[in-house]
Amino acid sequence: MVSTALIVPLWWRGRAPAPVYFVIPLVTLAQGALGLWLSADLTALIALYTMARHDSLRLLGRATVMAIAQVMLPVFVILPDESWPQGLFILLGTDTAAAAVGLTLRTRQTNSSPSPRYVPASPARCTTSSATTSPS
Repeated sequence: MVSTALIVPLWWRGRAPAPVYFVIPLVTLAQGALGLWLSADLTALIALYTMARHDSLRLLGRATVMAIAQVMLPVFVILPDESWPQGLFILLGTDTAAAAVGLTLRTRQTNSSPSPRYVPASPARCTTSSATTSPS
């Protein structure tokens, strides 16, 4: 049931990335309160990627704060005392990677239009005809 509550919001992530992203951590917190840790937590990375790619940077900053809080809970609850730095490093790295890929694709999509300075040479300009050459 909790897995379904994490996966179903992803259907709307293209239309409303911010509300979807802010619902998923709430479900994850409820899941943690129940003592359930499921593999559907990957949905948070998918939602963070979508926010980075399609939503405003201001909301992405707020989502990043929530992502850090969302990562801290399982790291400090599940992992033993001696291995929490490695777990925190790995989980923060995956959150950073999801946001970085989204931002990279957003930038690439924005800059994909050809530059106005670049004008491809037309075939007529590249060929020389005998009519344009002067006899010597």
